[in-house]
Amino acid sequence: MLYALCILFQAHVIPGSGLAKKQRVPTLNLSLGDVPTDLAEGIYACRVSFEQPSQPANQQTHNAVMHFGPRPVHDLPRSCEVHLLDQTVDAPPISIDVEIIERIRDVRSFENAEALKAAIESDIAQARAILNC
Repeated sequence: MLYALCILFQAHVIPGSGLAKKQRVPTLNLSLGDVPTDLAEGIYACRVSFEQPSQPANQQTHNAVMHFGPRPVHDLPRSCEVHLLDQTVDAPPISIDVEIIERIRDVRSFENAEALKAAIESDIAQARAILNC
């Protein structure tokens, strides 16, 4: 365990670049202005709650892994993205509540997209262990 955390925040969901979806790890992209200013860049195990646009007033909680920081493999600037574990959404919600449980690792650069994909799979496995799912 690197850090035991309990950080809560609400963020608006914004359009993303589509890169994560192409790598078969779709994400909900969050407005950087909604992320706590004192949050360290890194990969986190978290839980997110939101209402599906097709099911208003039916808030659901999902286990997730979150990336916050730059995307050096693709030479892209800072982002905050949440990948839901074992869940897909038909339409992105307007906003989500994020509960950060534990920091998994720092943001790192990788040689190529394949090495990044392997790291993402490891991050997901670690998040599952942390979240007991």
